[in-house]
Amino acid sequence: MTCTQMIFVTADNDPDVRAKSLLLFDHQVKYIEMEEHQRFIRVKIYVRGDEQSIDIDFLEEDKDKYILFLKSVCNN
Repeated sequence: MTCTQMIFVTADNDPDVRAKSLLLFDHQVKYIEMEEHQRFIRVKIYVRGDEQSIDIDFLEEDKDKYILFLKSVCNN
C-alpha cells in the first residue's frame, strides 16, 4: 500500500507530529471538495469509513503549497 504524506507546519510549537501531519493512503479518499474564500482556499477531504471531512485551509500566500498538495494527492 502506498501513501502520500503531507506535513503541515503550524504556528505553535506543539511537538506532537500527529497534530501537524496527514497521511492519505491510496484508494482511501472518496472525494475532495475545494471552497474558494476571499483570503484562503479550504480543502475538504472525505475518506472511506468516515463521514466527517478533514479540512485544510491554504492562505492566499500559500497557493504554491496548495498546488503541491493537489499534485501529490493526484500522484502527478
